[in-house]
Amino acid sequence: MPDTNCGSCNFKGEIKQKRIYCYYWLEMKDINFSCKKWQEFTERNKDMRQRLAAEEKRRDEEIQTRGNIMASGSLFDHVILEKPQKELLCTIVEAARNVPLDKRHEFYVFRSSDGDQLSHSGLLEPEGEIEFYSPDLQTLIGEGLIQVTGFNQRGEASRFDVLPRGFLYYKYLKEKSGEPIEQIEKHVRSYIDAHTFQKEFPKAYEKWVEAESLLWETETSKQLTKIGHLCREAIQEFLDTLYTQVNPPGEHIPKDKTKMRLSKIIEVKSKQLGEAERKFLDGLYKYWEVVNELIQKQEHDAQKEKIQLVWEDGRRVVFQTMMLMYEVSQSLK
Repeated sequence: MPDTNCGSCNFKGEIKQKRIYCYYWLEMKDINFSCKKWQEFTERNKDMRQRLAAEEKRRDEEIQTRGNIMASGSLFDHVILEKPQKELLCTIVEAARNVPLDKRHEFYVFRSSDGDQLSHSGLLEPEGEIEFYSPDLQTLIGEGLIQVTGFNQRGEASRFDVLPRGFLYYKYLKEKSGEPIEQIEKHVRSYIDAHTFQKEFPKAYEKWVEAESLLWETETSKQLTKIGHLCREAIQEFLDTLYTQVNPPGEHIPKDKTKMRLSKIIEVKSKQLGEAERKFLDGLYKYWEVVNELIQKQEHDAQKEKIQLVWEDGRRVVFQTMMLMYEVSQSLK
């Protein structure tokens, strides 16, 4: 890569052909190459052009990705799965994501007279095994969502892995339904999505929704630290709204001091509540401390713990952030 800024020129070859390194396309271009990005950034100073071109490239890629996701529904118009088959696929995809990229491996199928077992280190069940209905797996294979990589002596699938189409269909299911798997998540999510919450906590809602949407990305592992960052900002914005409502005159606690702000909010609000409600709020403060530690671990890529984050870590942070905002907002009413 040439050590130049976007818009700078190099002379190449004996004929001294004028060339530029374009930070939008990330390659050498003839100086006469006049794409709209070059025209847009050419009047800016060189340092700014490089940064702006890179940001423009990232935005365009995000827009393209969203377009592909919206259009992906047509890719699955002819995919017909029953509820148990969809649930099995979600379990398989989430298990695959729960293993770091450099340690990913195939799923193993064990068959016996007592039933069929699925084994994978990413499964959250004891010993990483679950029972499953074999015809459901065959349906997923037939739909091209998973690929058989090994067979037993009877010609039955003994090993398999998730195809890119399977990850994309998983994302399609999640974005189409808009509903988490667990009923409690569905109830709390409906509250977070309600107009009242969005109106009262618009910035917190925006940050949390962005974090949740990253969970369903096909390359979630690349987004895990960003999920932590967004959840931290969601909580800051959530508390900022509540703190503004109770802030005593002449007193100011910085926005990033979330624990101190929550303590002040509980102190003020407790005077308006009964003994049982006050005890519950005290418990929420301890819950807040635990969730805050999870978020910090997520945002800093678990460097202190020296472990590798996986999809389940991201899911837990997003869910617990949602639960925390729900419980605090409900308790203070």
